[in-house]
Amino acid sequence: MVSMISQPRLTAFRALTAVETGRTDLPSALAQTRGSLTDERDRALTAEIVTGTLRWRGQLDALVAHFGRRPVSRLDPEILTILRLSVYQILHLARVPAAAAT
Repeated sequence: MVSMISQPRLTAFRALTAVETGRTDLPSALAQTRGSLTDERDRALTAEIVTGTLRWRGQLDALVAHFGRRPVSRLDPEILTILRLSVYQILHLARVPAAAAT
């Protein structure tokens, strides 16, 4: 299943998880992503997903809560992170097709 996920999105997920769990701060997480991605476009996409998801977190959580079956507080943290970054891409990244964001 992991092979179906693009490297920038997987890297963004890992960076968001590290920031949200308090293991690192945003600048450090972004610096680590630069080392794991060789293509500058992949680095840019990862940085946009991470910073945008954190910036719009309140709005994203409200949408997940509105359309979800469970309250945000009852979702597994990894699932919530995946939902946030997917919804962010669908709403805010015009060049990313919805099918690619999920």
